[in-house]
Amino acid sequence: MMRQYAESANCRGNSLLAYFGEQAERACGHCDNCANGTVVVDPVVPHVPWYRRILRRTTATLPADEVPVADLARPFPVSSEVRHTAWGTGTVMAYEQDRVVVLFEEVGYKTLSVPIVQKSKLLEPV
Repeated sequence: MMRQYAESANCRGNSLLAYFGEQAERACGHCDNCANGTVVVDPVVPHVPWYRRILRRTTATLPADEVPVADLARPFPVSSEVRHTAWGTGTVMAYEQDRVVVLFEEVGYKTLSVPIVQKSKLLEPV
């Protein structure tokens, strides 16, 4: 995990928050990666589900930039709970390129290939 943190191009503030089970909705803006302008922000579990935000709207139309779109490269939001058939329940900690890091309660950190996870359906949302 420490090596991933050191080599990551993601927001280091968000990586630290995810490590401690917290989440941020945007990049911190003050780490070295944010200062370089190269940060890719991971999707996070929204505090209010998107469908509740839609239901609270007074108009029936929804701007295109607010329509939820599945991100095939990052199928599970950071900080979301997932289940693996052999390793049990875990928390998605981070994405790095085509890999996802999950902290499982029983077996610790596992780094998994996203294409293999999707093809073999290794993880499911809790």
